[in-house]
Amino acid sequence: VVLGAGPGLVGRIPQRVRESEGLAYVSQVATVAGAGRTAGRMAIYIGTAAGNVERARSAVIEELERFVAEGVSDHELDMAKRYLLGSAPFRRETAAQVAALQAQACFYGEPYDRESWLAERIHEVDGARLDEVVRRHLDPVRASTTVGLPRAALAG
Repeated sequence: VVLGAGPGLVGRIPQRVRESEGLAYVSQVATVAGAGRTAGRMAIYIGTAAGNVERARSAVIEELERFVAEGVSDHELDMAKRYLLGSAPFRRETAAQVAALQAQACFYGEPYDRESWLAERIHEVDGARLDEVVRRHLDPVRASTTVGLPRAALAG
């Protein structure tokens, strides 16, 4: 959420690549399958023009490096917690969402499907612990980039 998995343009990466530098029309961060088992697994999607790919990638890597070096601010942590707690009921609206939470609970052996348990875990997160986890699991040097371009862009 701090990096950009929250609502709209909230997060370091959307703020940097879209709002500050105008390099993208969309920016989104999401954890991916296996993120709880393999360190640093996330996908960062940047919708940008072909000519901006390298600048946008550099901006993302710089933000990841800054996140590792500086850690999370109290304001960012508070906003992330508010978002996660406030949006929790919307992650249980469909049978598919409930099934995904139940599968996660079975996979990790924790009651992810119990809203009160998850809320308690969110409340327990503090900045020092988050910073320690980020430094241990996020390595911007190992980031890989996949670029998808329309055929017309490849012809030019």
